[in-house]
Amino acid sequence: GTAQDAVFNFGLPYPTPAEIGAVPTSALNQSVATIDSNGDLNQMPNAHQVGAIPSGEKGAKNGVATLDASGKLVQMPGPADLGIDDYVVETGSNGNGRYIKYNSGRMVCDQRKTIGTASWTARSDLQHASISWTFPAAFADLPQVYTTVQSNGFVWTAADGPTTTTTDIRMITFNGTSPAGMVLNGYAVGRWK
Repeated sequence: GTAQDAVFNFGLPYPTPAEIGAVPTSALNQSVATIDSNGDLNQMPNAHQVGAIPSGEKGAKNGVATLDASGKLVQMPGPADLGIDDYVVETGSNGNGRYIKYNSGRMVCDQRKTIGTASWTARSDLQHASISWTFPAAFADLPQVYTTVQSNGFVWTAADGPTTTTTDIRMITFNGTSPAGMVLNGYAVGRWK
């Protein structure tokens, strides 16, 4: 219509309420908020009408987590809340290797040590050498110890006389050979409590 309509609408007709997705007046009821002549809400929708979580379920068992004023969880879920039976409680390392302690009392220690050459003692067709490994953390009882070696020759390893704090790693090879550049790997599993 008017000249004013042409300025603001560029000569296009106004869309109908249905075209812009407006709620028809006949559909207004208790579930839709209405606006009064001042632009204020006549009735605010309640929590149920907008699908909000009932306050009785917030922070309740099998309910919804509660957030503090900064938006962070009031209480972080623990491992048991997530169905985890065992979890790491401490890790560390020192000159003797690394260790991992678990809540169940299990502990794992490992070390990787470059030896270079060893002092071999001959016996029959074989020769042996021994290196001592002090665990990076003490066990409560005797651990199971596993060893391997990387070498330029044939070398076998075995744990010899483990205690709760140390073990000897015995290396065995053929007489007359001189393996060099060896890297020992020690792995111990046991209980720390």
